[in-house]
Amino acid sequence: MGIVNPENMDAIYRVIGKAVSRLIVSGIPVKTDNILAQLRDSEEQTVDGTRQIYVEAIRLVTNGADGAVQQRQS
Repeated sequence: MGIVNPENMDAIYRVIGKAVSRLIVSGIPVKTDNILAQLRDSEEQTVDGTRQIYVEAIRLVTNGADGAVQQRQS
């Protein structure tokens, strides 16, 4: 993954949180595969310029918390 600025990291964490919330509300187990499915579904439905946020969120969840995310310092 490339360098991600702090504002994008906030957006990435936000979409991951929304995906987890949707799983909980739906009664679906909060597991990596289910989170990824939610993120991919949301990515497909995105009509504005936020697709890249979903791509990065999917990458982060796939790689785990220790994934190769480098934050750019402001």
